[in-house]
Amino acid sequence: MLELFILLGLIISTVYFVLLPYIHERSHQDFNLSASTPQGRLLYQQANLRSMMEDLEFDFLT
Repeated sequence: MLELFILLGLIISTVYFVLLPYIHERSHQDFNLSASTPQGRLLYQQANLRSMMEDLEFDFLT
């Protein structure tokens, strides 16, 4: 039973610390490419705001 919890913890931590930052970085690259149009600038601002909110949540949790 303990091994199952350890394995589950490893899987969750891998997703949280490896895959999510990669996806987060890719989303910023996509918005950077389209930032020359008004809609692209709005999407870029929303992504920056979302990133700042995630950073604040992470700071609050640690």
